Amino acid sequence: MAKEKDDIKAKSKGEALVEFVLNRYNYSKTNLADRHAQWAEYYNDYRGTRSDLKEDWQSNYVVTSLKEAVRTKTPIYNNILFPADLTKSFDIQPGEESDEAAIPVLKDIMAYQLRNVGMDKGGLFAVGDAHGKQFEIYGYSLTKVPWDDENNNIDIEVCDIFNAFPDPTTLDIGKSWMVIRKPDVFVSHLRKMEEKKVYHSIKDLKDTSQSGSLDTINKINNDKVELLEYHGDIPKQLLEGDIYDEATVNPFEDEYVKALVVIANRRVCIRNIEYPYKYDGKPINIFADASKDKMPNEQFGVGTGEDIQSYSNELTNAHNKLSDCINIIANPMAIMNQNKMAGVSGGIVISHPGKIFFTNPNVEDVNRAMVWMNTTAQASSLSPLINFIQMLEEKIMKTTQAVPVIAASPTTEGLPDTLGATKMMQGNAAEPIKHTVKHCLEPWYQRVLEITYKHIVEYFTDAEAYRVLGKEKAKLWLNDKKKKKIEKKDIKLSGNPDFIPRGVSVFEEKQVDLQNLLKLTEIAPMFMKP
Repeated sequence: MAKEKDDIKAKSKGEALVEFVLNRYNYSKTNLADRHAQWAEYYNDYRGTRSDLKEDWQSNYVVTSLKEAVRTKTPIYNNILFPADLTKSFDIQPGEESDEAAIPVLKDIMAYQLRNVGMDKGGLFAVGDAHGKQFEIYGYSLTKVPWDDENNNIDIEVCDIFNAFPDPTTLDIGKSWMVIRKPDVFVSHLRKMEEKKVYHSIKDLKDTSQSGSLDTINKINNDKVELLEYHGDIPKQLLEGDIYDEATVNPFEDEYVKALVVIANRRVCIRNIEYPYKYDGKPINIFADASKDKMPNEQFGVGTGEDIQSYSNELTNAHNKLSDCINIIANPMAIMNQNKMAGVSGGIVISHPGKIFFTNPNVEDVNRAMVWMNTTAQASSLSPLINFIQMLEEKIMKTTQAVPVIAASPTTEGLPDTLGATKMMQGNAAEPIKHTVKHCLEPWYQRVLEITYKHIVEYFTDAEAYRVLGKEKAKLWLNDKKKKKIEKKDIKLSGNPDFIPRGVSVFEEKQVDLQNLLKLTEIAPMFMKP
Protein backbone atom coordinates (compact mmCIF):
# COMPACT_ATOMS: atom_id res chain seq x y z
CA MET A 1 0.00 0.00 0.00
CA ALA A 2 2.83 2.38 0.86
CA LYS A 3 4.49 1.62 -2.48
CA GLU A 4 1.23 2.42 -4.33
CA LYS A 5 1.08 5.83 -2.61
CA ASP A 6 4.66 6.55 -3.62
CA ASP A 7 3.84 5.68 -7.24
CA ILE A 8 1.00 8.25 -7.36
CA LYS A 9 2.34 11.45 -8.85
CA ALA A 10 1.64 14.52 -6.73
CA LYS A 11 -0.30 17.30 -8.42
CA SER A 12 1.38 20.55 -9.28
CA LYS A 13 -0.28 23.82 -8.35
CA GLY A 14 -1.18 24.33 -12.00
CA GLU A 15 -2.88 20.94 -12.19
CA ALA A 16 -4.72 21.58 -8.92
CA LEU A 17 -5.99 24.91 -10.25
CA VAL A 18 -7.17 23.29 -13.49
CA GLU A 19 -9.05 20.64 -11.52
CA PHE A 20 -10.55 23.25 -9.17
CA VAL A 21 -11.87 25.48 -11.98
CA LEU A 22 -13.10 22.56 -14.11
CA ASN A 23 -15.06 21.15 -11.16
CA ARG A 24 -16.92 24.42 -10.72
CA TYR A 25 -17.40 24.92 -14.45
CA ASN A 26 -18.84 21.41 -14.95
CA TYR A 27 -21.02 21.73 -11.84
CA SER A 28 -22.57 24.95 -13.13
CA LYS A 29 -22.83 23.69 -16.72
CA THR A 30 -24.68 20.55 -15.63
CA ASN A 31 -27.15 22.46 -13.47
CA LEU A 32 -27.80 25.09 -16.14
CA ALA A 33 -28.20 22.62 -19.02
CA ASP A 34 -32.02 22.75 -19.00
CA ARG A 35 -32.01 26.54 -18.76
CA HIS A 36 -29.58 26.82 -21.68
CA ALA A 37 -31.78 24.47 -23.73
CA GLN A 38 -34.75 26.79 -23.15
CA TRP A 39 -32.70 29.85 -24.05
CA ALA A 40 -31.58 28.10 -27.25
CA GLU A 41 -35.24 27.75 -28.26
CA TYR A 42 -35.82 31.47 -27.72
CA TYR A 43 -32.69 32.26 -29.71
CA ASN A 44 -34.03 30.22 -32.64
CA ASP A 45 -37.39 31.99 -32.30
CA TYR A 46 -35.61 35.34 -32.49
CA ARG A 47 -33.62 34.30 -35.54
CA GLY A 48 -36.71 32.91 -37.25
CA THR A 49 -35.52 29.36 -37.91
CA ARG A 50 -37.65 27.72 -40.61
CA SER A 51 -39.09 24.22 -40.35
CA ASP A 52 -37.39 21.42 -42.28
CA LEU A 53 -40.50 19.19 -42.17
CA LYS A 54 -42.57 21.04 -44.77
CA GLU A 55 -43.48 19.75 -48.24
CA ASP A 56 -42.22 21.68 -51.26
CA TRP A 57 -45.67 23.10 -52.02
CA GLN A 58 -46.33 24.25 -48.44
CA SER A 59 -45.65 27.75 -47.18
CA ASN A 60 -42.65 27.84 -44.87
CA TYR A 61 -41.99 31.24 -43.39
CA VAL A 62 -41.68 32.48 -39.82
CA VAL A 63 -43.53 35.42 -38.31
CA THR A 64 -40.77 36.91 -36.14
CA SER A 65 -42.97 38.32 -33.39
CA LEU A 66 -40.13 38.13 -30.89
CA LYS A 67 -37.79 40.10 -33.13
CA GLU A 68 -40.46 42.77 -33.65
CA ALA A 69 -40.92 43.19 -29.89
CA VAL A 70 -37.19 43.29 -29.20
CA ARG A 71 -36.50 45.81 -31.97
CA THR A 72 -39.31 48.01 -30.67
CA LYS A 73 -38.50 47.94 -26.95
CA THR A 74 -34.70 47.81 -26.83
CA PRO A 75 -34.21 51.29 -28.36
CA ILE A 76 -36.80 52.66 -25.93
CA TYR A 77 -34.92 51.10 -23.01
CA ASN A 78 -31.71 52.77 -24.15
CA ASN A 79 -33.33 56.13 -24.89
CA ILE A 80 -34.82 56.23 -21.40
CA LEU A 81 -31.74 54.89 -19.60
CA PHE A 82 -29.11 56.91 -21.48
CA PRO A 83 -30.08 60.49 -22.41
CA ALA A 84 -27.88 62.17 -25.00
CA ASP A 85 -26.17 64.08 -22.19
CA LEU A 86 -24.92 61.28 -19.94
CA THR A 87 -24.45 63.67 -17.00
CA LYS A 88 -28.26 63.79 -16.88
CA SER A 89 -28.55 60.01 -16.68
CA PHE A 90 -27.57 59.89 -12.99
CA ASP A 91 -27.12 61.94 -9.83
CA ILE A 92 -24.52 61.51 -7.10
CA GLN A 93 -25.52 61.89 -3.47
CA PRO A 94 -22.35 62.57 -1.44
CA GLY A 95 -21.71 60.67 1.77
CA GLU A 96 -20.14 63.69 3.49
CA GLU A 97 -20.94 67.41 3.29
CA SER A 98 -17.30 68.11 2.50
CA ASP A 99 -17.67 66.13 -0.74
CA GLU A 100 -20.20 68.53 -2.28
CA ALA A 101 -17.57 70.55 -4.15
CA ALA A 102 -16.07 67.47 -5.86
CA ILE A 103 -19.38 66.03 -7.09
CA PRO A 104 -19.74 68.07 -10.35
CA VAL A 105 -16.23 67.18 -11.54
CA LEU A 106 -16.65 63.53 -10.51
CA LYS A 107 -19.90 63.40 -12.45
CA ASP A 108 -18.20 64.77 -15.56
CA ILE A 109 -15.34 62.27 -15.17
CA MET A 110 -17.78 59.35 -14.87
CA ALA A 111 -19.80 60.54 -17.87
CA TYR A 112 -16.56 60.85 -19.84
CA GLN A 113 -15.60 57.30 -18.85
CA LEU A 114 -19.01 56.00 -19.92
CA ARG A 115 -18.84 57.81 -23.26
CA ASN A 116 -15.59 55.99 -24.04
CA VAL A 117 -16.86 52.53 -23.14
CA GLY A 118 -16.67 49.83 -25.82
CA MET A 119 -15.37 52.09 -28.58
CA ASP A 120 -14.22 49.04 -30.55
CA LYS A 121 -17.78 47.65 -30.32
CA GLY A 122 -19.74 50.78 -31.26
CA GLY A 123 -19.65 52.67 -27.96
CA LEU A 124 -21.89 52.72 -24.90
CA PHE A 125 -25.14 52.68 -26.86
CA ALA A 126 -24.06 49.58 -28.81
CA VAL A 127 -23.15 47.92 -25.51
CA GLY A 128 -26.53 48.97 -24.10
CA ASP A 129 -28.26 47.59 -27.19
CA ALA A 130 -26.61 44.16 -26.80
CA HIS A 131 -27.41 44.16 -23.07
CA GLY A 132 -31.02 45.17 -23.74
CA LYS A 133 -31.53 42.48 -26.38
CA GLN A 134 -30.38 39.69 -24.06
CA PHE A 135 -32.49 41.17 -21.28
CA GLU A 136 -35.62 41.34 -23.43
CA ILE A 137 -35.25 37.94 -25.12
CA TYR A 138 -34.19 35.82 -22.14
CA GLY A 139 -35.23 37.96 -19.16
CA TYR A 140 -31.62 38.07 -18.00
CA SER A 141 -28.38 39.72 -19.03
CA LEU A 142 -24.94 39.92 -17.47
CA THR A 143 -22.17 42.49 -17.88
CA LYS A 144 -18.59 42.62 -16.70
CA VAL A 145 -17.10 46.03 -15.82
CA PRO A 146 -13.29 45.73 -15.68
CA TRP A 147 -10.69 48.48 -15.75
CA ASP A 148 -8.73 48.87 -18.99
CA ASP A 149 -5.16 49.84 -18.00
CA GLU A 150 -4.12 50.42 -21.59
CA ASN A 151 -6.76 53.11 -22.20
CA ASN A 152 -7.02 54.36 -18.60
CA ASN A 153 -10.77 53.78 -18.80
CA ILE A 154 -13.47 51.42 -17.63
CA ASP A 155 -14.92 48.89 -20.04
CA ILE A 156 -18.33 47.24 -20.12
CA GLU A 157 -18.42 43.76 -21.63
CA VAL A 158 -21.80 42.15 -22.29
CA CYS A 159 -21.31 38.49 -21.39
CA ASP A 160 -22.84 35.84 -23.62
CA ILE A 161 -25.15 34.18 -21.10
CA PHE A 162 -24.65 30.83 -22.83
CA ASN A 163 -20.98 31.09 -21.83
CA ALA A 164 -21.42 32.50 -18.32
CA PHE A 165 -21.49 29.93 -15.52
CA PRO A 166 -22.29 31.25 -12.02
CA ASP A 167 -22.85 29.23 -8.87
CA PRO A 168 -26.30 27.74 -9.59
CA THR A 169 -27.23 27.76 -5.89
CA THR A 170 -26.66 31.51 -5.41
CA LEU A 171 -29.39 34.02 -6.24
CA ASP A 172 -27.20 37.12 -5.80
CA ILE A 173 -24.53 37.53 -8.48
CA GLY A 174 -22.49 39.60 -6.02
CA LYS A 175 -22.06 36.57 -3.77
CA SER A 176 -21.36 34.03 -6.50
CA TRP A 177 -18.22 32.77 -8.15
CA MET A 178 -18.26 32.99 -11.92
CA VAL A 179 -16.68 31.11 -14.82
CA ILE A 180 -16.65 32.88 -18.18
CA ARG A 181 -15.96 30.70 -21.22
CA LYS A 182 -14.11 32.40 -24.09
CA PRO A 183 -13.67 30.20 -27.18
CA ASP A 184 -11.46 30.96 -30.18
CA VAL A 185 -8.88 33.24 -28.56
CA PHE A 186 -5.82 33.64 -30.77
CA VAL A 187 -2.57 32.25 -29.40
CA SER A 188 -0.81 35.33 -30.79
CA HIS A 189 -2.88 37.48 -28.43
CA LEU A 190 -1.95 35.27 -25.48
CA ARG A 191 1.73 35.54 -26.37
CA LYS A 192 1.51 39.34 -26.44
CA MET A 193 -0.19 39.30 -23.05
CA GLU A 194 2.48 36.93 -21.77
CA GLU A 195 5.12 39.49 -22.73
CA LYS A 196 3.20 42.01 -20.62
CA LYS A 197 3.30 39.57 -17.67
CA VAL A 198 -0.47 39.00 -17.77
CA TYR A 199 -0.31 35.31 -18.75
CA HIS A 200 2.32 32.61 -18.34
CA SER A 201 3.02 29.04 -19.48
CA ILE A 202 1.71 29.61 -23.02
CA LYS A 203 4.35 27.17 -24.33
CA ASP A 204 2.56 24.35 -22.47
CA LEU A 205 -0.39 24.69 -24.87
CA LYS A 206 1.62 23.18 -27.72
CA ASP A 207 -0.04 19.74 -27.69
CA THR A 208 -3.54 20.86 -26.67
CA SER A 209 -6.66 21.93 -28.56
CA GLN A 210 -10.06 23.44 -27.87
CA SER A 211 -12.60 21.10 -26.31
CA GLY A 212 -15.19 19.92 -28.81
CA SER A 213 -13.44 21.43 -31.82
CA LEU A 214 -12.38 19.68 -35.02
CA ASP A 215 -8.84 19.82 -33.71
CA THR A 216 -9.80 17.44 -30.90
CA ILE A 217 -11.02 14.90 -33.47
CA ASN A 218 -8.24 15.35 -36.01
CA LYS A 219 -5.46 15.94 -33.47
CA ILE A 220 -4.44 19.11 -35.26
CA ASN A 221 -2.96 22.08 -33.42
CA ASN A 222 -4.40 25.39 -34.53
CA ASP A 223 -3.83 28.99 -33.52
CA LYS A 224 -6.94 29.38 -31.35
CA VAL A 225 -7.51 28.52 -27.71
CA GLU A 226 -10.50 28.14 -25.38
CA LEU A 227 -10.22 30.04 -22.08
CA LEU A 228 -12.11 29.46 -18.83
CA GLU A 229 -11.86 32.63 -16.74
CA TYR A 230 -12.67 32.01 -13.07
CA HIS A 231 -13.61 34.82 -10.67
CA GLY A 232 -13.96 33.63 -7.08
CA ASP A 233 -12.37 32.26 -3.95
CA ILE A 234 -9.36 29.95 -4.23
CA PRO A 235 -6.92 28.39 -1.71
CA LYS A 236 -4.30 31.08 -1.20
CA GLN A 237 -1.30 28.74 -1.38
CA LEU A 238 -2.21 27.84 -4.99
CA LEU A 239 -1.43 31.44 -5.92
CA GLU A 240 1.97 31.50 -4.24
CA GLY A 241 5.27 30.21 -5.59
CA ASP A 242 5.81 28.56 -8.96
CA ILE A 243 2.97 27.03 -10.97
CA TYR A 244 4.95 23.77 -11.24
CA ASP A 245 5.47 23.42 -7.47
CA GLU A 246 3.76 20.56 -5.68
CA ALA A 247 0.28 21.41 -4.40
CA THR A 248 -0.54 20.52 -0.80
CA VAL A 249 -4.10 21.74 -0.53
CA ASN A 250 -6.39 21.10 2.43
CA PRO A 251 -9.72 22.74 1.58
CA PHE A 252 -10.83 22.67 5.23
CA GLU A 253 -7.73 24.35 6.65
CA ASP A 254 -6.32 26.59 3.91
CA GLU A 255 -6.98 30.31 3.75
CA TYR A 256 -9.17 31.32 0.82
CA VAL A 257 -8.78 34.57 -1.10
CA LYS A 258 -10.64 35.99 -4.08
CA ALA A 259 -8.63 35.32 -7.22
CA LEU A 260 -8.62 35.48 -10.99
CA VAL A 261 -7.63 32.16 -12.58
CA VAL A 262 -7.52 31.46 -16.32
CA ILE A 263 -7.41 27.92 -17.73
CA ALA A 264 -6.55 27.35 -21.40
CA ASN A 265 -7.94 24.39 -23.38
CA ARG A 266 -9.01 22.88 -20.03
CA ARG A 267 -5.46 21.65 -19.57
CA VAL A 268 -3.11 24.50 -18.67
CA CYS A 269 -3.33 27.25 -16.06
CA ILE A 270 -2.02 30.44 -17.67
CA ARG A 271 -2.98 32.95 -14.97
CA ASN A 272 -3.39 32.69 -11.20
CA ILE A 273 -3.33 35.93 -9.21
CA GLU A 274 -5.13 37.53 -6.32
CA TYR A 275 -8.08 39.51 -7.58
CA PRO A 276 -6.75 42.58 -9.41
CA TYR A 277 -9.89 44.70 -9.01
CA LYS A 278 -9.99 46.29 -5.58
CA TYR A 279 -11.38 49.29 -3.74
CA ASP A 280 -9.99 50.50 -0.45
CA GLY A 281 -7.76 47.42 -0.34
CA LYS A 282 -10.63 44.93 -0.69
CA PRO A 283 -11.66 42.95 -3.80
CA ILE A 284 -14.84 44.11 -5.50
CA ASN A 285 -17.43 42.36 -7.62
CA ILE A 286 -17.15 43.61 -11.22
CA PHE A 287 -20.28 41.84 -12.50
CA ALA A 288 -23.67 43.52 -12.84
CA ASP A 289 -26.79 41.68 -13.98
CA ALA A 290 -30.38 42.55 -14.78
CA SER A 291 -33.39 40.26 -14.50
CA LYS A 292 -36.92 40.78 -15.74
CA ASP A 293 -40.02 39.37 -14.04
CA LYS A 294 -37.95 37.32 -11.57
CA MET A 295 -39.55 35.58 -8.61
CA PRO A 296 -37.83 35.73 -5.17
CA ASN A 297 -36.58 32.13 -5.38
CA GLU A 298 -35.27 32.34 -8.95
CA GLN A 299 -31.78 33.04 -10.23
CA PHE A 300 -32.90 34.23 -13.67
CA GLY A 301 -35.90 36.16 -14.92
CA VAL A 302 -38.47 35.55 -17.63
CA GLY A 303 -38.09 37.22 -21.01
CA THR A 304 -40.36 37.95 -23.93
CA GLY A 305 -39.08 34.80 -25.64
CA GLU A 306 -40.81 32.68 -23.01
CA ASP A 307 -43.84 35.00 -22.73
CA ILE A 308 -44.91 34.69 -26.35
CA GLN A 309 -43.37 31.42 -27.50
CA SER A 310 -46.68 29.55 -27.78
CA TYR A 311 -48.47 32.57 -29.28
CA SER A 312 -45.79 33.21 -31.89
CA ASN A 313 -45.66 29.53 -32.90
CA GLU A 314 -49.43 29.50 -33.39
CA LEU A 315 -49.26 32.78 -35.32
CA THR A 316 -46.63 31.37 -37.67
CA ASN A 317 -48.72 28.22 -38.12
CA ALA A 318 -51.86 30.25 -38.86
CA HIS A 319 -50.06 32.45 -41.39
CA ASN A 320 -48.70 29.39 -43.20
CA LYS A 321 -52.14 27.76 -43.23
CA LEU A 322 -53.64 30.93 -44.67
CA SER A 323 -51.00 30.99 -47.41
CA ASP A 324 -51.57 27.30 -48.13
CA CYS A 325 -55.34 27.82 -48.45
CA ILE A 326 -54.87 30.75 -50.82
CA ASN A 327 -52.38 28.69 -52.82
CA ILE A 328 -54.79 25.76 -53.12
CA ILE A 329 -57.63 28.06 -54.19
CA ALA A 330 -55.52 29.96 -56.71
CA ASN A 331 -53.78 26.84 -57.98
CA PRO A 332 -56.33 24.02 -57.53
CA MET A 333 -55.34 20.38 -57.86
CA ALA A 334 -57.00 17.95 -60.25
CA ILE A 335 -57.42 14.22 -60.72
CA MET A 336 -56.59 13.12 -64.27
CA ASN A 337 -57.36 9.90 -66.11
CA GLN A 338 -54.35 9.53 -68.36
CA ASN A 339 -56.09 6.90 -70.46
CA LYS A 340 -58.49 9.60 -71.62
CA MET A 341 -55.83 12.26 -72.18
CA ALA A 342 -53.73 12.58 -75.32
CA GLY A 343 -49.97 12.97 -75.08
CA VAL A 344 -49.75 11.97 -71.41
CA SER A 345 -47.37 9.13 -70.59
CA GLY A 346 -45.21 8.00 -67.74
CA GLY A 347 -47.51 9.52 -65.12
CA ILE A 348 -45.86 12.93 -65.37
CA VAL A 349 -48.00 16.02 -65.99
CA ILE A 350 -46.61 19.55 -66.20
CA SER A 351 -49.21 22.23 -65.55
CA HIS A 352 -48.94 26.01 -65.71
CA PRO A 353 -51.29 28.91 -66.55
CA GLY A 354 -52.50 28.68 -70.12
CA LYS A 355 -51.73 24.97 -70.45
CA ILE A 356 -54.03 23.07 -72.83
CA PHE A 357 -54.73 19.34 -72.46
CA PHE A 358 -56.04 17.24 -75.37
CA THR A 359 -58.36 14.32 -74.79
CA ASN A 360 -58.35 11.10 -76.78
CA PRO A 361 -60.73 11.01 -79.79
CA ASN A 362 -62.94 8.36 -78.19
CA VAL A 363 -63.72 10.42 -75.07
CA GLU A 364 -67.37 11.46 -75.17
CA ASP A 365 -67.41 13.57 -71.98
CA VAL A 366 -64.22 15.61 -71.65
CA ASN A 367 -65.17 16.56 -68.06
CA ARG A 368 -64.55 12.96 -67.07
CA ALA A 369 -60.94 13.15 -68.22
CA MET A 370 -59.97 15.67 -65.52
CA VAL A 371 -61.77 16.47 -62.26
CA TRP A 372 -60.77 19.57 -60.30
CA MET A 373 -60.62 19.27 -56.52
CA ASN A 374 -63.29 21.10 -54.54
CA THR A 375 -61.66 24.08 -52.72
CA THR A 376 -64.80 25.23 -50.90
CA ALA A 377 -63.37 24.19 -47.51
CA GLN A 378 -60.22 26.21 -48.07
CA ALA A 379 -62.20 29.24 -49.23
CA SER A 380 -64.52 29.12 -46.22
CA SER A 381 -61.56 28.95 -43.82
CA LEU A 382 -59.98 32.20 -45.02
CA SER A 383 -62.11 34.52 -42.90
CA PRO A 384 -61.76 32.49 -39.65
CA LEU A 385 -58.01 32.26 -40.19
CA ILE A 386 -57.72 36.02 -40.68
CA ASN A 387 -59.72 36.64 -37.49
CA PHE A 388 -57.59 34.11 -35.61
CA ILE A 389 -54.40 35.82 -36.83
CA GLN A 390 -55.68 39.21 -35.68
CA MET A 391 -56.56 37.80 -32.26
CA LEU A 392 -53.08 36.29 -31.83
CA GLU A 393 -51.42 39.53 -32.92
CA GLU A 394 -53.43 41.47 -30.32
CA LYS A 395 -52.50 38.93 -27.62
CA ILE A 396 -48.81 39.25 -28.51
CA MET A 397 -48.99 43.06 -28.49
CA LYS A 398 -50.62 43.08 -25.04
CA THR A 399 -48.11 40.59 -23.66
CA THR A 400 -45.05 42.38 -25.04
CA GLN A 401 -46.39 45.97 -24.64
CA ALA A 402 -45.03 46.62 -28.16
CA VAL A 403 -48.29 48.31 -29.22
CA PRO A 404 -48.63 50.18 -32.55
CA VAL A 405 -48.42 53.63 -30.97
CA ILE A 406 -44.77 53.04 -29.97
CA ALA A 407 -43.80 50.62 -32.74
CA ALA A 408 -42.84 51.16 -36.36
CA SER A 409 -45.99 51.00 -38.49
CA PRO A 410 -46.47 51.10 -42.29
CA THR A 411 -49.91 52.73 -41.90
CA THR A 412 -51.72 55.13 -39.56
CA GLU A 413 -54.36 52.53 -38.77
CA GLY A 414 -55.03 52.39 -35.05
CA LEU A 415 -53.34 55.74 -34.39
CA PRO A 416 -55.07 58.95 -33.20
CA ASP A 417 -55.76 61.75 -35.66
CA THR A 418 -53.69 64.42 -33.89
CA LEU A 419 -50.07 64.62 -32.78
CA GLY A 420 -51.10 65.59 -29.27
CA ALA A 421 -53.33 62.56 -28.84
CA THR A 422 -50.62 60.33 -30.28
CA LYS A 423 -48.05 61.67 -27.80
CA MET A 424 -50.46 61.15 -24.92
CA MET A 425 -51.09 57.56 -26.01
CA GLN A 426 -47.36 56.98 -26.37
CA GLY A 427 -46.85 58.21 -22.82
CA ASN A 428 -49.52 55.84 -21.50
CA ALA A 429 -48.19 52.94 -23.57
CA ALA A 430 -44.71 53.56 -22.19
CA GLU A 431 -45.82 53.04 -18.56
CA PRO A 432 -45.00 49.28 -18.48
CA ILE A 433 -41.68 49.99 -20.20
CA LYS A 434 -40.85 52.74 -17.68
CA HIS A 435 -41.67 50.27 -14.90
CA THR A 436 -39.23 47.74 -16.36
CA VAL A 437 -36.50 50.37 -16.71
CA LYS A 438 -37.09 51.72 -13.21
CA HIS A 439 -37.10 48.41 -11.38
CA CYS A 440 -34.91 46.18 -13.56
CA LEU A 441 -32.48 48.21 -15.67
CA GLU A 442 -31.84 51.21 -13.41
CA PRO A 443 -30.61 48.94 -10.55
CA TRP A 444 -28.20 47.39 -13.08
CA TYR A 445 -27.05 50.86 -14.17
CA GLN A 446 -26.64 51.89 -10.53
CA ARG A 447 -24.37 48.89 -10.00
CA VAL A 448 -22.34 49.85 -13.10
CA LEU A 449 -21.96 53.39 -11.74
CA GLU A 450 -20.77 52.07 -8.37
CA ILE A 451 -18.15 49.86 -10.03
CA THR A 452 -17.11 52.76 -12.28
CA TYR A 453 -16.57 55.04 -9.29
CA LYS A 454 -14.50 52.43 -7.44
CA HIS A 455 -12.33 51.84 -10.51
CA ILE A 456 -11.78 55.58 -10.97
CA VAL A 457 -10.74 56.05 -7.35
CA GLU A 458 -8.42 53.06 -7.52
CA TYR A 459 -6.86 53.30 -10.98
CA PHE A 460 -7.53 56.74 -12.48
CA THR A 461 -4.35 58.80 -12.95
CA ASP A 462 -5.19 62.15 -14.51
CA ALA A 463 -6.93 63.65 -17.53
CA GLU A 464 -6.95 66.89 -19.46
CA ALA A 465 -9.74 69.11 -18.16
CA TYR A 466 -10.47 70.43 -21.65
CA ARG A 467 -11.08 66.93 -22.98
CA VAL A 468 -13.24 65.81 -20.06
CA LEU A 469 -15.15 68.98 -19.16
CA GLY A 470 -15.39 70.77 -22.47
CA LYS A 471 -14.33 74.29 -23.37
CA GLU A 472 -16.47 76.36 -20.98
CA LYS A 473 -16.10 74.17 -17.90
CA ALA A 474 -12.37 73.77 -18.56
CA LYS A 475 -11.97 77.57 -18.37
CA LEU A 476 -13.70 77.64 -15.00
CA TRP A 477 -11.52 74.74 -13.84
CA LEU A 478 -8.35 76.53 -14.88
CA ASN A 479 -9.40 79.75 -13.14
CA ASP A 480 -10.34 77.93 -9.94
CA LYS A 481 -7.64 75.24 -9.66
CA LYS A 482 -4.82 76.95 -11.59
CA LYS A 483 -4.06 73.73 -13.49
CA LYS A 484 -5.12 72.09 -16.73
CA LYS A 485 -5.36 68.50 -15.50
CA ILE A 486 -7.83 66.71 -13.27
CA GLU A 487 -6.06 64.44 -10.79
CA LYS A 488 -7.30 61.59 -8.63
CA LYS A 489 -7.21 63.73 -5.48
CA ASP A 490 -9.68 66.15 -7.10
CA ILE A 491 -12.42 63.51 -7.27
CA LYS A 492 -11.66 61.37 -4.20
CA LEU A 493 -14.58 61.58 -1.78
CA SER A 494 -14.39 61.24 1.99
CA GLY A 495 -17.61 59.28 2.32
CA ASN A 496 -19.28 56.58 0.24
CA PRO A 497 -21.58 58.23 -2.32
CA ASP A 498 -24.94 56.99 -3.54
CA PHE A 499 -25.61 56.82 -7.27
CA ILE A 500 -29.13 57.54 -8.47
CA PRO A 501 -30.06 56.72 -12.09
CA ARG A 502 -32.40 59.35 -13.53
CA GLY A 503 -33.41 57.90 -16.89
CA VAL A 504 -37.10 57.47 -16.08
CA SER A 505 -37.23 60.81 -14.26
CA VAL A 506 -35.74 62.66 -17.24
CA PHE A 507 -38.13 60.83 -19.60
CA GLU A 508 -41.13 61.84 -17.48
CA GLU A 509 -39.94 65.44 -17.31
CA LYS A 510 -39.81 65.52 -21.11
CA GLN A 511 -43.34 64.10 -21.24
CA VAL A 512 -44.61 66.85 -18.92
CA ASP A 513 -42.86 69.54 -20.97
CA LEU A 514 -44.41 68.15 -24.14
CA GLN A 515 -47.88 68.05 -22.59
CA ASN A 516 -47.52 71.67 -21.46
CA LEU A 517 -46.41 72.68 -24.95
CA LEU A 518 -49.37 70.93 -26.55
CA LYS A 519 -51.77 72.62 -24.13
CA LEU A 520 -50.18 75.97 -24.96
CA THR A 521 -50.71 75.43 -28.68
CA GLU A 522 -54.37 74.68 -27.98
CA ILE A 523 -55.10 77.80 -25.91
CA ALA A 524 -52.73 80.24 -27.62
CA PRO A 525 -55.16 81.11 -30.46
CA MET A 526 -57.65 82.33 -27.86
CA PHE A 527 -55.29 85.12 -26.78
CA MET A 528 -53.68 85.97 -30.09
CA LYS A 529 -55.09 88.73 -32.27
CA PRO A 530 -55.44 87.96 -35.98
